[in-house]
Amino acid sequence: AKWVGLTNDQDFFKKNDKMKRPMSPHLTIYRFPLPAVLSIMHRGTGIALTGAVCVSGITLLAGGQPAEYWIDAIKALNLSPATITAAKFSLAFPFTYHTANGLRHLFWDQTTRGLDVESIYSTGWAT
Repeated sequence: AKWVGLTNDQDFFKKNDKMKRPMSPHLTIYRFPLPAVLSIMHRGTGIALTGAVCVSGITLLAGGQPAEYWIDAIKALNLSPATITAAKFSLAFPFTYHTANGLRHLFWDQTTRGLDVESIYSTGWAT
């Protein structure tokens, strides 16, 4: 059998060019399945919520100002209604999604039901 591993003077792309291998499919053409997207979103919203709570707590504790001061500072910016709505959504969506998806996982853990593919997709779309 012929050795097909990398030698010291080769790199991955040169080896594939030499062996006339096509480039593997890239993430730009790959469609993640719904459970993978939901998992990534759940982790992302968890990280975002943790960061927001930590920054808010540190700001309120170390900032030396009460919460009313920060509320008045935001009001003084005279933001448009569209900006306020977008800000409210950006705060409410991660909390709502993370909570709903967490309850879905809690249901699975407690009952071991709903773990078939059809149920995973239907509850995923509902979440």
